[in-house]
Amino acid sequence: MSRTRLPSPKPRRPVTVAGRPRKAAVTEPDSDGNTAVAEDLPVAERANRPHRPRLSAALCAAALLLAGCAVWFGLEARNAGTPDNAAFADGAATSAVSGQMSAALEAVFSVDYRDLGKTEAAANQYLTGQAVDQYRQLLDVVKQQAPANQLVLTTRVRSLAVKDIHGLTAHLLVFVDQSTSRAGSVDSSSGGAQIRITATRQDERWRIAEIGVL
Repeated sequence: MSRTRLPSPKPRRPVTVAGRPRKAAVTEPDSDGNTAVAEDLPVAERANRPHRPRLSAALCAAALLLAGCAVWFGLEARNAGTPDNAAFADGAATSAVSGQMSAALEAVFSVDYRDLGKTEAAANQYLTGQAVDQYRQLLDVVKQQAPANQLVLTTRVRSLAVKDIHGLTAHLLVFVDQSTSRAGSVDSSSGGAQIRITATRQDERWRIAEIGVL
């Protein structure tokens, strides 16, 4: 009895992509004598593929928050664009109130349990009118808790916009970052706050007359 010889599988040509040969991996023939071919990229080619950078969730959140700040400041400033608003006409006055209010907010809202007198002095220097009573309520609580818990509260102004200046009164929109730490501990907490400030000019200096937390 004669045996029928099955035809040998034809050799596969190397697959070429963009002028470069790619390796073809040949698997074992199946029951019908067919051979499957799996194309594979060289390791070097796979390694050279560009990787898309990924932003962390924290960076995305920070970007969205900053974008929100810009929109918020822009809308508020546009609504305040009246002809008698010195914030648009007097650059020197706007610069002065911005600088002095930044320094004032960072001083009065930063507390160190080792030197509460420094915070008290800042409050006496920068606060006036209704802001004095508003701040006293907060400071009384801080005075009681800070020494016992050895707390240090640090406040930094992230963004500040002068909404309007009319005569001796100015209104500001402020974003602040605050961090709290405890002596002898590596743990700390941080957060942000949005504040509306009414400032008044007394004795050639701007002082905080009213504080509103948004």
